[in-house]
Formats: sequence, C-alpha cells, structure tokens
Amino acid sequence: MSIKRILTAVLSLALIASLAVPSFAASITGVEENLPELDVKVSAPPGTYDKLKPSQISGKLGGNELITTDFQKETASVEWIIVIDTSKSLSEEHFKAQKAAVLEVLKNLRDSDRLVLFTFDDAVRQKLYGNESLQAAKKALDNIESNGQDTAFYAAAIKLAQLAEKSEAAVCVPVIFSDGVETVKKGDRAKTLTALKQSPVPIYGFYPNVANDSIKKSFNEVIKASGGTTKSFSLKNAAQQLASFNSDDTYSITFSATKGIKASKNAPLEIDMGDGKILTKEIVVEEWKGDTEPPEVVSAITDDSRNTVTVNFSEIVVNCTDESIYKFTAADETVAPPKILSITKSAADTVVITVDNVDISGVKLLVSGYEDAAGNVGEDKEFSVSINEDVVKTLVTIGIAAGAVILLVLAILFIIMKLNRAKKRKEEAVVQAAYKKGKKIEPKKEKPKKEKPQKEKLTAEEKAEKERLEKQKKKEEEKRRAEEDKFRFYFEEKFDPNKDDR
Repeated sequence: MSIKRILTAVLSLALIASLAVPSFAASITGVEENLPELDVKVSAPPGTYDKLKPSQISGKLGGNELITTDFQKETASVEWIIVIDTSKSLSEEHFKAQKAAVLEVLKNLRDSDRLVLFTFDDAVRQKLYGNESLQAAKKALDNIESNGQDTAFYAAAIKLAQLAEKSEAAVCVPVIFSDGVETVKKGDRAKTLTALKQSPVPIYGFYPNVANDSIKKSFNEVIKASGGTTKSFSLKNAAQQLASFNSDDTYSITFSATKGIKASKNAPLEIDMGDGKILTKEIVVEEWKGDTEPPEVVSAITDDSRNTVTVNFSEIVVNCTDESIYKFTAADETVAPPKILSITKSAADTVVITVDNVDISGVKLLVSGYEDAAGNVGEDKEFSVSINEDVVKTLVTIGIAAGAVILLVLAILFIIMKLNRAKKRKEEAVVQAAYKKGKKIEPKKEKPKKEKPQKEKLTAEEKAEKERLEKQKKKEEEKRRAEEDKFRFYFEEKFDPNKDDR
C-alpha cells in the first residue's frame, strides 16, 4: 500500500472518531474565592466566547448579584495531572489503553507544558514529575505494570483534587482512570464526596467502556462531586478521549460581590455567559458581611509626555468609566472635558484620563460620585494637576530637530569616507595592474603653486633710485657681455682648428 493511501486512511479514521466523540459544552472549571472577589475559570469549545464583552456576563452567588469586573481569554501553559489504575480490577486491555493515552499526551506536550503521572492500587505513587525528557518519560511509562491487589480509588481521587488545587499553572487538567471500585477498608466514601465538593478545581474521570450501570453510577457520583465530567474509554479511543479534555479554550472571569454572603459548603454559583445558558457549580464560601467602607481616590498622577492623568482608587469602582465623575476646573468653571482612554474592564481601580489639545497648567481635577460594587459612594476629592502641552511639544520638536541635524552630519561624513575609500582603492588597483605588466608607477607629484608677485608701493625718490640702479645694472650687464664676446672672438681666432699656422 502506498504512503499516500496509508495517510488518507489514517486521516479518515481520525475524522470519523472525532465526529463520533461529542465535544464538551461550556463549564466552570475552577473558582478561587476571596470575597468580595471571585476568580472563575470557564472552559468552552474553541472560539465560543472570543467576541464576548464583560458587560454581557452576569453572575450570582447564593442568589446574590455579582458585578463582572474583568473577562479575558487565557493562553498560558498547561499542566496535566494524570492518575492511572494499576490494580487487577482493570482488564489488561484497559490497562494498556491508559498508558497509550498518557503516551499520546507526552508526545504532544509543548515546551511550556508539563505532565505529572501517578499510579494507584492499594496506595498512590508518583511516577513522572514533569521535568523528564521525552525518552526518559516513555521509559518510565513503559515500566509501569498492573499487579495491584487492591484499589484505593477514594484516596486517589482526593489526592488528585489536592494536587490540582495546589497547581500554579493557569490551565490545569486533572484526570483519573479507574473503574471506581473501592476495595481498601479504610476508604470513606462520604468523606471523599465532601472533600471533592470543597475542591475549587473539577477533576475529570474515565471509566472502562464495559462497566455496568452500578459501577458507572458510583464513579460518576464521585467525579461530579468536584464539578467534573466523565467519559468511557477503550483501547481504541482512550488517547482521543483524553486529548479532548484540553481541546477547549479557557476564559478567566473576575466577579465582585455586592452584598453580604452567608457561609456555606455548597453555595450555588450561577453564571450567564450572555447566551442564556446558565453554568452552575457549588462552592464552599466563608461568611462575608459585606462592604460598608466607601472607596477613596488615592492619587492623581500626571504624565506630560502623553497629556494624561492616571487616577488610582483604593478599590474597584463600578462607574469608573463614567466621564461625568471627573471634572477639570479653574475658578469653579469647567475648562476641559475629560476623555477616558479605552479599557477592557467594566470596572477598575485605575483609570487613565487623556486631555487633547488643551493646556491645563494649574488646573484642578475634581473626582465625585464614584462608587464601589457594594454601592458605597466615595467622598469628593480634588487634585491640582498641570499639563503644559506647548512645553511638551516644544521639547519634542527640539529633540526631533537636533536628532535630524546629527543624522545629516553623520550621513555627510559617511559619504566623504566612502568617496575617499573608493579613490584609494582605485589608485591601488591601477598600481597593482601596472606592476603585473612590468611597469613602475611613480607617485604623482604635486605641481608647485605659482606665487603671484606682490606689488610694492614706492615713493618718488625710491622709484627714481630703483630706476637708477636698474640702469646701472643694465650697463654693467652690457659691459660684461661685450668683454665675453671679445674674449670669445680672441679664443676662436687663436685656437681655430681649420686655420693653417704654417
């Protein structure tokens, strides 16, 4: 069979399998309670809530309304915490299916992800710590055997929930494989259910596809106590089933309570993600009597370079984006309307106000009518602020001009250096070519510069004396030449070789 046909067959099987496995709907996967705030993690199929705005989300805790203060999609690393059953209660086929699923996750881990692995029979034991190389992890996984006589399922489920709660990863995927049949005498089902209900992170469970209704019911009750979900698994689909737990997107929502909350071990948390479908989870909460303290304006910090004023509150202010609570005044008159920079939160404790094309030197900023999530209104607070836009622009202009001049000078120097180098290389090339041809190149001699005679300014007497000296010099020169001619004539007559002396 050709490679192309093999690939086509594999992709077809993968597609059929993916169609056969329904994806999980949106669910609450984690809650961190620190009243009046709640940090909630929601898992949903890819892209479900990408265009959702915080104002579209609403929540309730124990029937009390919550204020949505933040909402964002998480793209952080993933930590897998997987627990597999190594007792004899699982068939050999399902034991191998667990290991095959873990191996598939190992092979697809990103550099930022990690996988820790535990086994359990009569006790829970750690096998992978998340820092092994792929080769070492495969070897350790391959060496795991199924030979346990008892099944400590309750202890394994509690251990998994505890590990998930301590995980510092943004996305934690806690998973347990087992038939859920407890055979250890000290195992306590009631305590296990209570512990899992108190866990802020849901765990996910896989039971054998051949399990009877009684086993499935018992298994589902334990897993769903944590808020998690269950699936059946076999040798054929275990890897795909496990991978599907991390195929969803994770979203982070921050809520703020508005009224007091009573202590409860199973307080219902309800979230409407804007589509009318309510996500629910029971959580443990401590008593919170409510917020009676009004918020305060801590500071107002100006930034001349950006023409902004940053206002810091002591806590979350629900109407912080309402421009009417900010007013720039001078002599009790409004001099500049504020403009809030766009922010993604519907409530915040820090707000940046921008002032465009306005010099507000010596102006006062009044903040009034601001309130927290509990409805407490803060006292009016006034700050002196100063943003001199002209000075800022002048400094920026000077800086740009100076930078331009420096760049121009550097460019000119660079061009001169390039020309000099080119001239030097050309001369060196001419010399080298001449030497190759046996010629000698003499260095060019510079022509002496002609000096222009300087004109002298003479008096009449000096001029007459100069003329007399020149005439005398001329006479002496003529006399000298006459004597030379006379001597030459005598010499030629005396020593003429053509003259006959006989």
